[in-house]
Amino acid sequence: MRYADSDQEWSTAIARAYDYRCAWAGCSSTFGLGAHHVVRRANGGLRLLILNGVELCTEHHGIVESVKGTERYDRMMEILIGKDVYQTLKDLAKDHVETLTDVPAHDMPTSREF
Repeated sequence: MRYADSDQEWSTAIARAYDYRCAWAGCSSTFGLGAHHVVRRANGGLRLLILNGVELCTEHHGIVESVKGTERYDRMMEILIGKDVYQTLKDLAKDHVETLTDVPAHDMPTSREF
């Protein structure tokens, strides 16, 4: 799996992956775009994972953010990035959380070591 070295590189990679257009079906806007972290940005191990992003316009980013943490969000992500990719990200996030609970704070790796 490919990781970016910085937030800027991550955002650029997501924009390129979606050909600088909103991923929402039927939208294809090229204005007000931004990369959205599918799995929360706070999950440091997945923060810079290229797979963990989707390009959305301001309107659709707002819709997605408004339902985060719900079954509706899950359905949206399955449609936007594919069911298998979304499940992979959820599994990685779960594994990451379980791994971190067993690691003393002073031994925690940086996001680049995952």
